Amino acid sequence: MREIDRQTHTALGISEYELMFEAGKAAFHELVSQWPEARHLLVLCGTGNNGGDGWVLARLAHDAGYDCRVALFGDPSRIAGTALEAHDAWRDNTAATYADAVTLSAGELEAESCDI
Repeated sequence: MREIDRQTHTALGISEYELMFEAGKAAFHELVSQWPEARHLLVLCGTGNNGGDGWVLARLAHDAGYDCRVALFGDPSRIAGTALEAHDAWRDNTAATYADAVTLSAGELEAESCDI
């Protein structure tokens, strides 16, 4: 997958972050299309670039007025590269609820109140 991403952003002349942003945006638009009534979201993110797509989705959802909670599965220190850029953009531009695996198991996200 990493090689496909590299070839795609090279062929299109866009940065890895722009490609990630487009993937997150497409996922957000699909979510809105499939579940138009949903207003409370729980986004699950890992530490790699797929997790980065999740950080983008979470930021877009927050910016659109959704109640958006994010759970990170993995060690936060392992988020790197483009995924870290997406994470930092989310962190710096939202006041969304966040949990890692430890706080998630403690129920701090109140996931049962999320629509998706």
